[in-house]
Amino acid sequence: MRMKFVLISVLLATFPMNVVSQNTVPEQQKFNIVFPYEKECGRQAEESQYYTNRTGRITRVNSERSVTFLQNTENGNPSKKEFVVFLAGVHARDNKSKVRDFLINNVLNQEVEITGNLRRPTDKKFEGLVFLMNEKFPEIDWVGEYLIENGLARYAAPAHSYVSPYNLCVSETLQEKAKKERMGIWAKPFN
Repeated sequence: MRMKFVLISVLLATFPMNVVSQNTVPEQQKFNIVFPYEKECGRQAEESQYYTNRTGRITRVNSERSVTFLQNTENGNPSKKEFVVFLAGVHARDNKSKVRDFLINNVLNQEVEITGNLRRPTDKKFEGLVFLMNEKFPEIDWVGEYLIENGLARYAAPAHSYVSPYNLCVSETLQEKAKKERMGIWAKPFN
């Protein structure tokens, strides 16, 4: 055992250290990932709060902003539970029937991932970001983002920090874009 330690020590001592340093990547370049809306909303990777990811299926559309979700996994671990999930940051009262129809036609019975935190472990209702996990609707990834970006719904700040501030900032930014382009509910002249 002592012989291996001596041999490794000799090899390390004789190996030129500048060779190692030439091949290393500077710390600031290691994670040079650019996020959409980074300029407006900051870097999503730098947020400090942890958010729970749940996968499963949407089993019912309850209203223009809530769905029933049958969970299969929580953070990758098997976990069967049922929740009512409110679409975080989505206010659809101006367009209830169109948004409800959209959810029925595009989200009902689909596999989804939901990101968001419960206030208490016993909660059965929470606000979350709903992401479609299938290829049936490639233009729809994050459901709330799609609704706001296309002027089907307004952005409304959630009462509690169930979801990432970055994602909420993206929703605000998309609403401003939809207003400028007069999409959906924003097509009418402003009063």
